[in-house]
Amino acid sequence: MRLDCVLVEEMAPPGLELVIGGIIDPRFGPVLMLGFGGVFVEILKDTAFRVCPITRWDAEDMVNGLRGAPLLRGVRGTQAVDLRLIMETLLALGGDDGLLISLQDEIAELDINPLIVSAKGAYACDARIVLAAPMEP
Repeated sequence: MRLDCVLVEEMAPPGLELVIGGIIDPRFGPVLMLGFGGVFVEILKDTAFRVCPITRWDAEDMVNGLRGAPLLRGVRGTQAVDLRLIMETLLALGGDDGLLISLQDEIAELDINPLIVSAKGAYACDARIVLAAPMEP
């Protein structure tokens, strides 16, 4: 076996795993999703959806609308995560100037899973963008 390259990256610090996804729905247009990631995504099925563009209030409502939101604010001695970073990420994807709005003709779907959040930061550890099929001339 021949190895052509090696990628070495810094390990993300511990935190809570979230998933943020978006699709371009043929009926509704850009739609953004937030939920708990990792093993929680299958077990809890705790997600929030919004049609884009979203506002700061929508982003806050998405975060607070999760059943697991108390985990983000810190429970039983755990530290709260930086909620502002989650909302900024949601706005960067689904806000007025977000990727789902500005590139809706080029993107079919996208997801960040996991987005690891803590009190010290937010880390997109894996991201995927599926390009839209080219438009027929």
